[in-house]
Amino acid sequence: MTHIRAALTLVAAAALMLADVSAQVSLRTFDDDPIGRRLAHSYDRERSGDLVVLLKPYWITDETGTSHGSPYAYDTRVPLFLMGKGIVAGEYLAPVTPADVAPTLAFLAGVTLPGAQGRVLTEALVHTVPSARNSR
Repeated sequence: MTHIRAALTLVAAAALMLADVSAQVSLRTFDDDPIGRRLAHSYDRERSGDLVVLLKPYWITDETGTSHGSPYAYDTRVPLFLMGKGIVAGEYLAPVTPADVAPTLAFLAGVTLPGAQGRVLTEALVHTVPSARNSR
């Protein structure tokens, strides 16, 4: 009962937002909502609950430290560092995903990845990358 009171207190304090994800995913009501799309992408009909309790932006449950895993843009950005032969030094602000790492490294190694989901991060690569096959 204490947990329910604590949750209701947080809702009353406007720290939480509630989303009926199961209904909204089936109705596809997230088309113009980036937060909703992120929730929908993590939704599994067999394993997810019907209700998501979501902290409002910049709220955390711990008194100290930080957390990760909210669907807000500030919490979904992770830096990607590349260095070595074939990489151009610089800062690139274009969005990338973890799926882009394997195609990029495969390209640098001269390997073709059939069915790769990501893209080659050409903006960070030297335009004439010598492959291992040509360097003999």
